[in-house]
Amino acid sequence: MQPITIWDLPTRIFHWLFALGISCALVIGLGVDDDSDLYPLHMICGLFAMALVILRIGWGLIGSRYSRLGTFVPRPGQVLSYLKGAFSGATPTEPGRNPASAYTTLAMMCFALALTVSGLAMTQGFRIKEIHEIFAYLMLAVIVVHLAGLLNQALRCKDGVWQSMFSGKVSGEPVAALPSARPVAGFLFLLVGLFCAGILWSNYDTAGKVLTIPFSSSRISLGENEKHNKSGVRADHHHEHENDDGEDN
Repeated sequence: MQPITIWDLPTRIFHWLFALGISCALVIGLGVDDDSDLYPLHMICGLFAMALVILRIGWGLIGSRYSRLGTFVPRPGQVLSYLKGAFSGATPTEPGRNPASAYTTLAMMCFALALTVSGLAMTQGFRIKEIHEIFAYLMLAVIVVHLAGLLNQALRCKDGVWQSMFSGKVSGEPVAALPSARPVAGFLFLLVGLFCAGILWSNYDTAGKVLTIPFSSSRISLGENEKHNKSGVRADHHHEHENDDGEDN
């Protein structure tokens, strides 16, 4: 057994950018009031994380062996076998994403989608704040489970798996190694990810707390959404017109 590369660069870049985006979104969203000037930033971070998920799905179709989407759905028997071995101190016999990590990664990507859709629905006046918060706490729970599993494997198996998303390497047989870490694809992935972050920020009006959807003229308010009704029109806007009509009469 020797250190071999199993995680290509695009996968590692996605991992850390996604972790950054989701962490910022959760910390701001759960830690500040809805009327805070920081609150809209959690929505921008969430949209950034969702853009990364879309990129990751694309890479999962054309990427390296261990980054393919097919590795995200192991058989239930594989999960049970892995969990039994993890708690007994047994090191996984195959390189790549372990079954438990595969499901937690898939869950985080799905919850990122659910959070984005429900968050955008809230900006249009749909009263689903509680549902949005449930998804946020579920995301937080999955992250805790993921980190706990990583810590358990690091302490019991001592296989250096916690370092793999930095170096891309784990212990394994040379025949299982990737022929390349795909540095060019990684560089392009980083550029596109940073471009998504930049265009979201540049389209955000901090004064009005309004985001213009990139490549369109559509605008969504990222401020306190209790002022919207279900048609997506500001309620106080209606009151203004009612007052005007009263004065005219």
